[in-house]
Amino acid sequence: MSAWPLLDSVARQHLDGGAVAGRRVLLDVPGDEATAAALHVLTSCGADVAGDATAELVVHPWQVSVGDRLVDVPLLDPTGEAHGRLRAVLRVTNRRLPGAIVAVVGFSDIGRALAATVRALGGRAVVVEEDPLQRLAAVTAGHDVGDATAATFVFGDAPSVTAGAVLAGPAPVAVGDVLDEPRPGLWRVRRAAADVFVVAPAQLAWGRPSAWLDLVWTTRLVTLACAAVDPRVTGLADGVRRELAAAALRSRGLA
Repeated sequence: MSAWPLLDSVARQHLDGGAVAGRRVLLDVPGDEATAAALHVLTSCGADVAGDATAELVVHPWQVSVGDRLVDVPLLDPTGEAHGRLRAVLRVTNRRLPGAIVAVVGFSDIGRALAATVRALGGRAVVVEEDPLQRLAAVTAGHDVGDATAATFVFGDAPSVTAGAVLAGPAPVAVGDVLDEPRPGLWRVRRAAADVFVVAPAQLAWGRPSAWLDLVWTTRLVTLACAAVDPRVTGLADGVRRELAAAALRSRGLA
């Protein structure tokens, strides 16, 4: 049985209709264990996988672009994403989560999953959010709300962080901003006159369970196929989402 059953079946089925045949595709995504399988599916379906930004079709982590049009890629397993990010950060930093203050910037699906996972694993989540509706949702979910100034770990791009904090997923870091690399994949940078640590984006992509990677890559490629075929598509239809969910359940031996 394939290590990537959804890529080999569901993704290929959607791409086989000619959605990418003869078209240039760029993967603007940090590489991981499933990248080679995704490349194979794209090329075997006729895509010209390019290495430059002039490609018409581009796969980003949570969006695909078709020319100037952006289409969101749904995150069907936010809890799996949250666990993956936390495991990656703890592995790179060699720090412990219990008792630590963790700032979660934004209370989207992934923000909710991150905050819940942090609390379940013994950390204290502080949600950084300006929208009062989302702040209220965070409070009613049992989380603190505030800023990132006391946080040991910061998930997202917070305007103010304390010296020595570990940032995962902030704004891109320019090469010249990196002071040194105390551990592989962990950069020390200067921000607002304070030294902080930034987890290299590629590190956040490694070490994920294969079932999670299979589902995420399949969702990206199915979104690409749908957007490439129909210019009216702004996101995956509910029926396609249910198809992906049912296939993911079957691949894990569940009805």
